[in-house]
Parts: sequence; structure tokens; C-alpha cells
Amino acid sequence: MSSLKPTYEPPRLAAIILSWFCKDRLLEEIEGDLFEYYQMERENRSRWLADLHYWFHLFNFLRPFALKKFGQNSNNVIMLKSHFIIARRVILKDKFYSFLNILGLTLGISASLFIFLYVRDEYSFDKYNKDYDQIYRVITDFKVGDREMHWPISPAFLAEHLEKTVPEVESAGRLMGGRFDSVIDLDEKQLQIKNAGYATSEILSMFTIPFVEGNPEGALDDPKTAVISESMAQHLFPNEDALNKTVAFNSDQFIIKGIFKDMPENGHIKYDFIMSAMYQDSRFAENWSWTTFNSYTYIKLRANSSQEFIEEKLNETLASLMTPAIQETWEIDASDIQANGNHARFYLQPLADIHLKSHLDREIMPNGSMATVKTVSIIGLIIILIASINFINLSTARAAVRGKEVGVRKVIGSQRRQLIHQFLFESTMFSVLSFLLSAGIVFLALPYFNQLVDKNIVNPFGGTIPLWFIMIMAAVILGVLAGLYPALLLSSFKPIKTLKGQNQLKSGNNWFRGSLVVLQFTISTILIIATLVVNDQLNFVTKKTLGYDKDNVLTIDVMDLNRYQPGSEALRNEFLSRSNVESISLTGYTPVSDSRLEMYLKRKEAVGIDEAITSQAWPVPEDYISTWGMSIVEGSDFNDKISSDSAISVILNETAVSRLQLADPVNSYLTMTYGSKSWDIRVIGVVKDFHFASMKENIKPLFLYKSSDPWTLAVRFNGSPAQAMATAEQIWAEHSGGQPFLASLVSEKYSQLYSGDNRMKDLVNAFSGLAIVVAIIGLFGLSTFMAEQRKKEMGIRKVLGANAGQLFLNLLKNFTLLILVSCVVAIPLAYLITENWLNEFAYRISLSPFFFIAATVLMLALAWITVSYQSFMVAIRNPVKNLHNE
Repeated sequence: MSSLKPTYEPPRLAAIILSWFCKDRLLEEIEGDLFEYYQMERENRSRWLADLHYWFHLFNFLRPFALKKFGQNSNNVIMLKSHFIIARRVILKDKFYSFLNILGLTLGISASLFIFLYVRDEYSFDKYNKDYDQIYRVITDFKVGDREMHWPISPAFLAEHLEKTVPEVESAGRLMGGRFDSVIDLDEKQLQIKNAGYATSEILSMFTIPFVEGNPEGALDDPKTAVISESMAQHLFPNEDALNKTVAFNSDQFIIKGIFKDMPENGHIKYDFIMSAMYQDSRFAENWSWTTFNSYTYIKLRANSSQEFIEEKLNETLASLMTPAIQETWEIDASDIQANGNHARFYLQPLADIHLKSHLDREIMPNGSMATVKTVSIIGLIIILIASINFINLSTARAAVRGKEVGVRKVIGSQRRQLIHQFLFESTMFSVLSFLLSAGIVFLALPYFNQLVDKNIVNPFGGTIPLWFIMIMAAVILGVLAGLYPALLLSSFKPIKTLKGQNQLKSGNNWFRGSLVVLQFTISTILIIATLVVNDQLNFVTKKTLGYDKDNVLTIDVMDLNRYQPGSEALRNEFLSRSNVESISLTGYTPVSDSRLEMYLKRKEAVGIDEAITSQAWPVPEDYISTWGMSIVEGSDFNDKISSDSAISVILNETAVSRLQLADPVNSYLTMTYGSKSWDIRVIGVVKDFHFASMKENIKPLFLYKSSDPWTLAVRFNGSPAQAMATAEQIWAEHSGGQPFLASLVSEKYSQLYSGDNRMKDLVNAFSGLAIVVAIIGLFGLSTFMAEQRKKEMGIRKVLGANAGQLFLNLLKNFTLLILVSCVVAIPLAYLITENWLNEFAYRISLSPFFFIAATVLMLALAWITVSYQSFMVAIRNPVKNLHNE
């Protein structure tokens, strides 16, 4: 007997609301449709998501034709009208406190909405692709001896092999070359192309890349073919049809086989000019092996296929085809590849995880940060919490004022439940007004927010689940949660006591308000400390001595050697003849470029791969070290006077010397290995360690050898950077053969290493500041009310001889104590949070007491400034005015 499917119960509250507002003749049909839809949703989704969709479709059904016609005598309508009138009166009667409540909630909600938009966009990356949950990227995770490779690239042969041998793989494709900028020749013109790369045709069908002209099927099967985006087509062929046109790249003619819509911003790949990967295959494939890692391999699995099963197949391929190549190339026994601390494996990375969860070397483009998303999400929740605390504090503090209103309403027959409904309606009305104002702020300030977070959010209120729907639900939920405690408190008052003028607020209520103030300012103090630490750390990495001169060097990208080489000598002489140019150097391997090459290094007497180290190996010209302002600490720089033998002359960095344990490195002989080839090298000098990666990484071994890689021209200048850039542009225009001038200051390139951290800093600064402002608004409102409540007490004290200064300090005392308690609680929490973040950096600041003392002083100063005005006005007021009713 087959088992029955389970029946899932929809949200009860939704059913009640539907019965209230839906016409009786339509109710049964709509309930049935919603019930069937809910069963299907629960079978495929989690409960909370199915509930959310149920609510969305419920409100979607409640169109005007389906709503009941409520008559004038409807109790529900009368009740709602009464609640609305009373809420309106409360807002207009106490304009000052209503303004503070709405201002605090509006700022808090606006900040949270902006944060929601940022977080939603970050989580949306790559999800525009059809069947994105079936697409994976192959990751290489090798550790063999000292060499570790945790890369998003794999052998070029892997994609085709998987598609042929694993039936569960629906398609497999690859990207090559990452993403780069270059130039093409079009007739007599040379034009720059950005976001270029190589791909196989399978990539075009695996990813959702809509074509407006041409056919993606097989578009890149021929080596000299390309497809381009609409914007690139307009750039290359303005007001012309680009399809089947020819462009020259690298002296070869490429045919444009298709034009696709510009790729969305929320994807980890964004190309405008895609050439066939077959072009690279035709040039270099004969030199590739199973240990040549040069391709980003993507696979699409068939529906219901197991990720774990495919990973098993991947590692079977590794064992059967790659192990012999690894054994031959890296001089390691097959038995040692998965032993002695070594490991070699492939695994699959879901497409949707790449943007936020992948930070591997050699990513196609910089990814986002899950840490930043979590940080700003927490700040968003904190801001809403602070705004809600403001509302609760002001509402409970003013309970005594509304006590008589509660007493009168109870005497004439109001029940506690009705009062609770009234007060919840008021708080919800505040929340709805704040959300409406916040929607306007989001709409108007969106361009500035996009600039802050480097995004292009166009329709903030759309989405799979529209933001407007989320805002409606959030307004109701926030209004109920923020108003629940004040509603319960106010409705509990005894009418006899309130009408006699007796204050029913117990000391416990003051304790509760004080606790909420402590919570607010604990959070605010943590945010201040975190802001100070983040800013100081990023200033540290910006200003730290790097081992090279980033402030007086600019780089020019060489895009076409055929155009560059004929005038290269004249260009060099022209540069060196200028007074603001000190030296130039030609190599693509710079501390701020992506060009990297790894080789093995070991001492001559060392045996086997286990005694070797992995080192960066950079081909550089003779004037490299002087141009970049590096320092030789031992031995000499490259020069023609160095005696030569069959060994290659190299310069090691200090880290390489240490890792190789060379007591006397100069004139030491080493062996360098790349692939299956080895060379003898002789150390002629040691260069002082310099940073060529983020400060989050330790400096790695590196050696320089004299060779040519003429793709970047570095110019060391003196004087004004702007003047040096103008000089370089003028010389380049005269001697570069018509190439585009693509130059940048090294200091700007270095800053780009920390673009993600700087973005987090800007977000933390902006939203932390806003959170503190919201807290200050609440403190101002609370202090104003408390000062007003204590004016009679202050009058009596003044009559008994207290002076204005004593009264002022008395009013400040309680708030000062609360702020000090907040700081005591916040400091250890802030220490743990900031220490954890700083541990991500290999080179970091220490947490000095300054951060905690400065935050405490700043919080006290803000609190005193906020509270002082009202306290001072009460303290100096004539006691007769305070006591004239007594």
C-alpha cells in the first residue's frame, strides 16, 4: 500500500484575515486554491518560505472585486475609525515626541532598507542563470611537498573528459585567461577592448546569456571566432551591424559570430568580448599536460544528480590520468601523493557560492565578502533594535501622562483587550508612517547609495518577493513588537488610582527603561570602537613601508608589441631625457599586477620535492630594483660586470633565504624547477622583503632573474603625479605606435587591493554613525521628558537651597551612570569582535587602550551634550513656575 502524502496546515492568522475581508461567495474557492498551492510549496520549500509565499498570494487575491462591502454600522469599521482618530489626536497633541518617534524610526528603517538592498543584491549573484543550482565550478586542492594549490582552475582536458565519461554531467565548458583588457585593430584604427576572455561554446548555453544576433550553439567552435556584448558592438561598430564583421587581435583575424545582451552586474563573470578557447588550444595545447592548470571548468549536472557522486568521478580521473603526470612532473612517488601530509583532490563549488564564499587565488574577478554581508546585516538589525528601543522608552516614560486617559476609558466601559488594540494600532501607525517616509528616502538617495557600495541597483522595490510587500509586513510586525510592551503596561493601569493622580509606574519600569538605554549605548559603544579599529587598521596598511616606492611610480600597460617595439628605444630615451623622470623598467611582473609565476627552489644538495620550497619567479630587466625603489641588503644588483657561468643569476628575497636556510646566500648555487625542466641558478644578491600581495598574507619566497616580459612599462618620477602622468601621456602618444594610453599610479593600484575592506569601512562608518544618531535622538527625547517629570522635584530642591549647578549635576548623574555601565559592558565585547577581525591580517595594529578610552569619552560627551540643554533649562528655571500648581 502506498503511503499518503502529509497534509500541511497553512498559517492560521492568514486564514482569519481572509475570512474577515473576502466576500463569502468567493471565500471557499480562494481558500481551496491557496491550500493546494501551499501543499505544493511545502513539498519543495522550507516552511518559512512557503508561509511567506502564502501570505504574498493571499494579499494578491484581495483585489477590490473580492473585498466585502463594509457598511457604516460595521463594528470593525467603526473600531478602526475610532482607533485612527485617537491615534491622529495623539500624534498632533504631542508633536515633539511624535516627531522624535517618527524621526528615529524613519532613520532606522531607511538604514535597514538600504542594508537589505545591499544584502539582497550580494545574495542574488549568479542566480539569474537558469538552473543555477545545477551548475558547479571545479576546484583544485593540491598539496604536494611545499607546493599548495587551492585554485579555481583545473587542466584544460578535464571538461571534455567529464562530458564524455560521466553521464550525469549534462554539459561541461571552460573559460581561459581570466578577464583582461586588450586592444584590437579595426581597419586603420586600434581600439581598446575591456573584459575580454576565452571560452568554449558550452559556456554560452550553460549560463543564461541571451543573444540578440547570431546563434550561441557552436558559436565558438572555430579557433578564430568571437562573440561580443551589445555595448561592445556599439563601441566597435557604432550604428552598424557587427555580426560577421572581422577584427584583428594578436595579428589574427577573428569573425564576430554573435552579439549578446550585456551581462548582468550581479554575476561573477562579466565579459564583453569572448574569443574561442580553441584559439589558445591551437597555439599551446601541444605543450599542455594533465598538470597544466589553465582553465576555469564549469559543469552542469542533470536534475537530481549527486554532487558527491560527481566528485568521486573527478577524483577517479585524478587517480588514473593525473597521478602519472604528477609523479613525473613533481618527482614524487605515486604512493606519497595522498600520504606524508600531501593531498590531491578536486571538488565542486556551487555557482551561487562563488561570489560570497570563494576567495581563492586566481579568481576571475574580485568576489564579495560574506563577512561584510554579515557585518552590515547585524548593523541593520541593531539600528532597527535601537529605533524600537527609542519608541518603547518614550512610550513607557509618557505612561503617567496617559494614565488619566486610560482611567476614563476604563470607567466608561473599555476592556483591557480594546485598549491593547488601540495602543498597538497607534504604534503600527507610527511604523507605517515611518516606512512611507523611508520609502521616499530610499528612492531619492539610491544613486548615492549605489556610489557608496559600487553597485547599480535600479529597481529597489522589485525582486522575487517585492520589497513593497516585505515593507508592508515589516511595518505591521515592527509596529506590534515595538508597541507591545507599552500597550500591556498602559492597559494594566487601575482606573481609581490613575484618576486620583497616583503614579502607577513601579520602580521596575524605571529599571526596564534604564536597561534599554544601557543596551542601546552598549551597542553604540561597540560600533564606535569597531569603527576606530577598522579605520586605523586600513590606514596602517595604506601607510606601512612596503619595501618599494608606491608613491613615485606609475605604470603603462603595453597592449601591442608589434606597435610598441619599433619605437621602444626612442620612447626610452625620451622618457629619460625628462627632468621629472628618474628611471623606467619594462616587465609585467610588478608588486601590484596579477602576473605571477611559481617555481620550485631547492639547495643543490637537497634530494626530492619534499626539501624544495615554492617561490615566485619573476623575469625582470636590469633597472627593475632601482625603478621600484627596492633595497639590496646583501650582494649586488644585476649588472654587466657580474661574472657569468652556465648558472642563471638570481636575486632572492629575505623570506626565500630564510626558508632555504642559507647562512651565506651570496654565490650559493640552487636548483629551480618548472614542470619537468630544471636549471642551475646562482644567487648574486638579496633584496629586502617587499609586499606583493595584501597585508592579509605573509610575504612569500620570491626570486628575480634577468629576462624580458615587456607588457608593463614602469616609470619612476619625481614631483607632481599629475605632471608625471601628463608627461607620460605625451611621450606615449608620440612613440607607442598609436596604442591607447592605459596608465595608472601604483598608489591607486595598491589601494585596489583593499577595495573590499574599504567598502566595508565605508559601510560601517555610515551605518554606525546613523545608529549612534538614532540612539542620541532617543536619549534626547527621554531626557527631555524625564527633566520635565522632575521639574517639581527640582523646584523644591531649589527652594531648600540647592543652586543651579547642583541641580544640573543631579539631573546628569543618572544618565552618566547608565553610559558608564554601557561602556563597561561594551569594552570586552568590542575587544573580542575587533581582535577576531584583525586576525585576518598577517600585518596588523595592536589593540591599544586608546580605542576604548576614546570611545568611552566620546559616548559620555555625546550623552552630556544631548542631555545638558534640557537639564540646564530645568535647573535654572524659577521654582515658582515649577510649583505654581501645588
